[in-house]
Amino acid sequence: MNYCIYCGKKVSENSNFCQKCGRLLSDNKKYMIIEKLKNIKIYQLLICLVILIPFLVIGILLKVKMEKITEISQIMLFLGFLIWIKINLEDNEIKLKYILGKWKNKYFLTISYIVLVLIFNYSYTLTLYYNKITLVKYEKVSMIYLITVIILAPFTEEILFRGIIFQKYIAKYSLKYGIIVTGLIFGIVHLNITIPAKMIMSIIFSIIYYKTKSLYPAIIAHFSNNFFIIILCSQSVINNLRLIPRWGYLILMLITGIIILIIVHNFLKKEKSITIIEKNYEMYEIEKVINKI
Repeated sequence: MNYCIYCGKKVSENSNFCQKCGRLLSDNKKYMIIEKLKNIKIYQLLICLVILIPFLVIGILLKVKMEKITEISQIMLFLGFLIWIKINLEDNEIKLKYILGKWKNKYFLTISYIVLVLIFNYSYTLTLYYNKITLVKYEKVSMIYLITVIILAPFTEEILFRGIIFQKYIAKYSLKYGIIVTGLIFGIVHLNITIPAKMIMSIIFSIIYYKTKSLYPAIIAHFSNNFFIIILCSQSVINNLRLIPRWGYLILMLITGIIILIIVHNFLKKEKSITIIEKNYEMYEIEKVINKI
């Protein structure tokens, strides 16, 4: 025998609705999932970083090329993240489909936001280049590294940052707190001069995820950004882009930055603090009930 979490009435295991208050009984499980989501220990991710330290030290002592150390350490880090994700989802009974959702609408909005992020990152990157700030050159890296950056990174990072960290902070605090803190963590984790751009990129990806209720658009957006940046940071492309004066890229960066700030302000003003996991859980449970009828 089960109990309704809203009115406390006893209900049978085969019932879909509470006879007293009319609530979906699946809300009981949803409530438990959200409570478990709040208690996920994000600091455990530091273990993945700590494990890499001995590996990095050994690599340096053996005088292994830094490019090779970077490539292998990134692959190990993403694999560690995937293991952490799998363990936490299973322990907290959160199905991956509740995070991924179904992409059914807002295609034009998603494409518009992706283009906006690409333009901002494009102008930001070229502004750094003109100010003689070193950028990564992607013409000498291995195919394994490219696959890691373009395919493994978007998939892993979106599940981790948007699917778990973002959702945890919405459930525990608020949507505003979740979107800002996730952006800060995402930016800091990348540990390079592009931290401001990464933070803004993270915020836009979070908005895409929240509006579409699906992680697939955010993964595609992340993939598009990484692919674009790799092409942009090749020396041959950079040489051709020098034809445009530096103030042109600065103005473009400021304009897109202002547009992004307006989007974020309007988003936080209108949207309520409800996790995507809750919304997708309700969607799948309603579909299950309908299919039984």
